[in-house]
Formats: sequence, C-alpha cells, structure tokens
Amino acid sequence: LYTGPGSLIRAPEDVTSLLCVDAVPENLESFVNLVHFSLVGETEAIDCPYEVYECPTLKHLHVEGKVNLEFILEDMTNLRSLTIENLYDRDFNKLHVGELCNLEYLCIKNTELELSGLVHLRNNLKHLILKNTGMEFLPRSVYRLWNLRTLDISENTIGDVSRRITGLLNLKNFAWSHKTRPADMELVFSVV
Repeated sequence: LYTGPGSLIRAPEDVTSLLCVDAVPENLESFVNLVHFSLVGETEAIDCPYEVYECPTLKHLHVEGKVNLEFILEDMTNLRSLTIENLYDRDFNKLHVGELCNLEYLCIKNTELELSGLVHLRNNLKHLILKNTGMEFLPRSVYRLWNLRTLDISENTIGDVSRRITGLLNLKNFAWSHKTRPADMELVFSVV
C-alpha cells in the first residue's frame, strides 16, 4: 500500500481497508482501525478469523466463496453493510440479522441462506439484495422496512409479491425475476 513518497508499506494500525484472498495475515489483531474487510476463499476453504467478529471499528464486511463463518456474525452490531456471495459453508444456513441494528445494506447472492429478524432493521435498512438465494416467498417483514430504497429479489422462485410493497414509500429500485419461470407463468402482485 502506497502511503507517501518512497513508501510502499503501511503499518497495520494505519490500514482501514483490507482484502484477503485465500489467506489471512497472522497479525490480524494489529489491524485495529479496520473499517472495510473482505474475505474471499477462491482455491482453499478458510475460516473467518475471530478477530474480525470482535473488531469494533469494522463497518463493512464482504465474504465470498470458500469461507467458513461463525454464528457470532450476528453479534457484529457496528456493521453498516454486509455482503455474502457464493458462500461455500453449508453449515451456515441461517442468519439472524435482528441484532445488526445499524445495518443499512444487506446483500446475499448465490447463497441459500434463511434470514430472520429483518423486521428489527426497519429503521435503518436501505438496501436489501437477495439474489439467487432459493427463496420461494418474500418474508412479510420486508413490507415493514420503511426506509428501504432498493429491493432486489431476482433469480429466486418467488411468484407472488403482496401489493403491500406499495407501502414502502422510499422504495426507488425494485428488481424481481423468477429463476425457473415457464414462459406462460406470470409474476403476480397479490392482494393481502
């Protein structure tokens, strides 16, 4: 990392963004000012280090590929954004987001992951992307996310969305497609 004339190295405590692919630095606890952390498992399965879960400055977490997560992810109350893509860890199949009260952006792509506690994010969540997650229906709690601006439920098997979605007055971007929809099947806004 370039920090000034003649310098190509930055001390761990000066790093605010860190991307780790297939390995994590042994001195991760020295990165005390991390704000953005990305962990990508491309060729080998890696564990998300415990230090990440305990980092009080961490606001943005991106996890992708062959990464093993712990359920203590749910205790990261300082997170503002969480992205989980192509998750390899089949044991991590349910995420309770109710305690992530500061979360503004939640993105889950190409990962079958059951969500619970969405209603507790109704005051802060602005962007919800649930793309290709195996969902068959939209959770009712989504209709109570009053500040939601973006909702992407594409590439799932959701055939019906309640007209209650019109109650999301801040919603500006809505993407909805059916992964296996036959040509003669229509996507329907249903009446509750």
